[in-house]
Amino acid sequence: MNFASLPDRRAALDPDGAAVSDGRQALTNVQLLRRVQATARHLQDLGIGPGDVVALKLTNRVEFVLLLFAAWRLGATITPVNPSMTDVEVARQLTDSGARLLVSEDGEAAVTDGTAVLAVGELHDGAAERRSRMKPPFRTRPRWPCSSTPAARPGFPKG
Repeated sequence: MNFASLPDRRAALDPDGAAVSDGRQALTNVQLLRRVQATARHLQDLGIGPGDVVALKLTNRVEFVLLLFAAWRLGATITPVNPSMTDVEVARQLTDSGARLLVSEDGEAAVTDGTAVLAVGELHDGAAERRSRMKPPFRTRPRWPCSSTPAARPGFPKG
């Protein structure tokens, strides 16, 4: 099984089963699949594809999971950015990871190195989208599904 296809498999096996929740929302397996597909379409529309890196500077929320699976479906990699990092540390991670897109909390003034920024609230929810437009999950093996942060490297402060 391709890990990116986990939402598809769970939706087929238990459509109404609980998939993921946070303090704001809860999604069933089918809802998760539809939202992952819509998020993947949104990332595709922004030019994200195989081998690209998407940085996620988000708190613990459903959208983190949506973006994670959406990126994997496209053959992209995510790099999680700790929301408590300074602007200098964030810029270093974006540069080191080669991120093409940073997804951040709504209203956050993200200082970047020229990386495109998307506020999490601007993600498409997929309500008006059709499933038939979405390609199946990326099938070749992308590089590591998550890249490490620069803080994990020797010579950089650990936090």
